[in-house]
Amino acid sequence: MNNQTVSFLRQMDIFNPDCFCQPCCIIGVGAIGSRLAENLARLGIKRLELYDGDTVKSHNIPTGAFLPNSMGTHKVDAMEKQLSLVFPKIKIFAYRQMVKEAIKFRGIVFLCVDSMAARREIWKNCIKHNPAVPLMVEIRIGPRHGIIYTVNPLDLKEIECWEQASAYGDGYNEQLPCTLRAVITTVNITVGLAVDQLIKWHSQQWLANCMVVGLQDRPVLVADRWT
Repeated sequence: MNNQTVSFLRQMDIFNPDCFCQPCCIIGVGAIGSRLAENLARLGIKRLELYDGDTVKSHNIPTGAFLPNSMGTHKVDAMEKQLSLVFPKIKIFAYRQMVKEAIKFRGIVFLCVDSMAARREIWKNCIKHNPAVPLMVEIRIGPRHGIIYTVNPLDLKEIECWEQASAYGDGYNEQLPCTLRAVITTVNITVGLAVDQLIKWHSQQWLANCMVVGLQDRPVLVADRWT
């Protein structure tokens, strides 16, 4: 597919990718992270950085953005290959690693790893008080609900509230590994709302710090701002 076939004209009044210069970093490229990468590429983001040390398994296909022929390959390589075919102008940097040490991220960081302990460690070492990261979007998902935290890593009140919301362990009912129990509808709705947070941030609209979407019975969406 050549560059001339990709046009973002119909979204320009909502989000103009030519006016957005921040890179987007996705930490954890499972069901959530791969769908995020796909959505951000389709939004016109010009630079994506993908971090994950795992390979594509059969259970990643129904909820993730991976193709069946990518099984056995690294998740970051699979997404880099797929998205580059559709969007040749995008710059994708695929890192076959889990984030375990202090990496100086820059740009918008989407935190999508499975465990709360890993989230807290990455937050502490790489994101908190990092002036090069204006926004962190952290996503949690269960079988029929999703939670999105949108945090300014330099805002003391937002730091305090996110750390309070993240103080529990993996056994708490809000947190489930995204590959353990998930369905594509929950993933798509939650990821769509997370990407919309980026759009709102860029256009300086009202931005919720915490969004909870529930799909079990009657659909519910609750949005709250901390400051």
